[in-house]
Amino acid sequence: MEEKNINDLLGIGGSGDNNKNIPVREDHNLNYRSPKNKPEQEGKSYISLIGGAVALFSFFAPWVGCDDQTISGYDLGDDKWFAFVAAGVIIGAFFFFLNAKKLEKAKPFILISSIFGIVYMLYLFIEMQGNEFAKHLEVKWGGITTVGGFILGLVGVQFLESAKQPAPKMNDEQKMFCEGCGKKYKEKNIGEFCEECGNKL
Repeated sequence: MEEKNINDLLGIGGSGDNNKNIPVREDHNLNYRSPKNKPEQEGKSYISLIGGAVALFSFFAPWVGCDDQTISGYDLGDDKWFAFVAAGVIIGAFFFFLNAKKLEKAKPFILISSIFGIVYMLYLFIEMQGNEFAKHLEVKWGGITTVGGFILGLVGVQFLESAKQPAPKMNDEQKMFCEGCGKKYKEKNIGEFCEECGNKL
């Protein structure tokens, strides 16, 4: 916070000690918060994690069904585990870099895993349509939520930011500077005279 001469604010010229004796105060007791550190922004950084968790859980949920029977990604096995691994990478990368306080570095890992998961799942669905039993098969909710989880992982990448460090707090919450020479003083020195130039603080 800076206090200025009333004449300066009104655009009125002046001279004499009245102009020199107005100290400039610097308020360090600010509620500093970067826009990216607002609670809503911090909450959005977990979108990728939620997406990875949804995709991971959905791997064990019904992917396809035939009549009254359903089959999960786990049941299909083989290369279907690629979807499970991709979801695991999203979750693992998130927590690893979160603990290191460098969450933005998780972006490439989550981005690649999410895109791979989406493309791979779409490939499986297209391949299923070419199956001779395709007319008896239908995509179940687990397959849809697996894709949805990877989409959430992809969307959440833009919100992955490292926690900003708060502005350092000064020992004395307010500082002031002599208008004449710029020497720094504590607020409690107001009314005294500057040691350097003799101006009244």
